[in-house]
Amino acid sequence: MKKHFLFLLCLPVVLSATKLQLFLPEVIYAVPGIETNVYFDNISKTINPSAFVFDVDCAKGENLEKRWRFTPTDKEAGSYSWKITVWDDNGIAASAQTRLIVSPRKAGVGKKFSLLTIGDSLTNGLSYPVHLFKLLKTPEDPELEMVGSYHLAGEPVREGGPANEGHAGWRWKTYLNQYRRLPNAVDSQGKALSQAQLRMARHYARSPFLVEKNGKRQLDFQAYFDKYNGGKAPDVITIMLGTNDIFYATDESFEKVCAETFRNMDTFLGALRKAAPNSVIGLATPPPPSASQDGFGKMHGCKVIRWQIKKNMFNYAKALTQKINKSNPYKVSLIPVFINLDCENNYPAKLENINARNQKKMLRHYQNVHPAKVGYDQIGDTFYCWLKYQFTK
Repeated sequence: MKKHFLFLLCLPVVLSATKLQLFLPEVIYAVPGIETNVYFDNISKTINPSAFVFDVDCAKGENLEKRWRFTPTDKEAGSYSWKITVWDDNGIAASAQTRLIVSPRKAGVGKKFSLLTIGDSLTNGLSYPVHLFKLLKTPEDPELEMVGSYHLAGEPVREGGPANEGHAGWRWKTYLNQYRRLPNAVDSQGKALSQAQLRMARHYARSPFLVEKNGKRQLDFQAYFDKYNGGKAPDVITIMLGTNDIFYATDESFEKVCAETFRNMDTFLGALRKAAPNSVIGLATPPPPSASQDGFGKMHGCKVIRWQIKKNMFNYAKALTQKINKSNPYKVSLIPVFINLDCENNYPAKLENINARNQKKMLRHYQNVHPAKVGYDQIGDTFYCWLKYQFTK
């Protein structure tokens, strides 16, 4: 009896040895007048964040139940220590720290700069580049010119308006390899394509950074700059890729998939830096998925679970940061998109019956990795705060 009694006393000690994995960016960027958040679910690898207590130690902001939030004033520009301790029933489960940098509201005012945003479906269309364009149209911001071949689905880029280089479904390797025959104005059934349809088809036929010379395809960023920016490399280039590269990875295959993704990224960034030696290059960590399984069930049936994708995105952000910290020959700066997105409330949702026999309504997510407009606006806020910091250096 005594031996069994001692075993039960020791059991909680064994359980408390399990540690929660946290991941923070090296810098949390903020700007007066813009709300900056750190959502606790986004920085922790756990199925159930509500089982933990998140305790933030910072001279600024508010420690709420599910996030830390801070909207700085002009007087609060500066650098601050930011620490977090996470508790479970057995004590401290994890802790981490970083820096909060609040850039002046007028950082970059009076300057002119060009910006190229590269990415997948999270970048193209009516998403964060449009919000970023609007944020940078105040008297307290530098004068912006956006570079790119794309605006909205099939719409041409208007001079002086929003532009991007986003391609839905694309990966790092797609930008390296996609080079198909350009479509004709008439489809295979003899039906004429509209101008919008033709522009869309041609947009996805070839990587905009590939050219064919002497029978060989090669990356040629200078040719792109010649076509879309008067021969000059953009002053700032941001890239947000990775979601499609690692989406279907499993715990067993993730390391291999991530290594291949990084090889393609190295090839892309090496060529880009060579063509744009003086550009500021920002590399964004892709955002986490929606906070519920509902969006995945709606999009993929029974093929994909949210927990696996959350793990993939968490592990990718962590691996990417470790890689850049270890070796950064491309001189890129990381943009911590993952901390500032409300994955519970800012993903598309609609009212549905609870079930076929219960007419009571409830909100259910119907998207998995594509935020609602307010979510894209939060992503744009993160890009904006990072960008303003670049003008302080």
